[in-house]
Amino acid sequence: MAAATSEFARISATSAAPPGSKGNVPLGTVLLEEVAFRGVLMGLINRHRGAVG
Repeated sequence: MAAATSEFARISATSAAPPGSKGNVPLGTVLLEEVAFRGVLMGLINRHRGAVG
């Protein structure tokens, strides 16, 4: 378990925001990604279940 924790710490440390950056993400980007993710998820569920209607 310690190896996994140190691996996570290494990845987190290397992917941190640049110094002086607050790491803000525009709200429009977040909303776009959420809608796209939910659309793909619903598409996969519908494909798995078959056509309804």
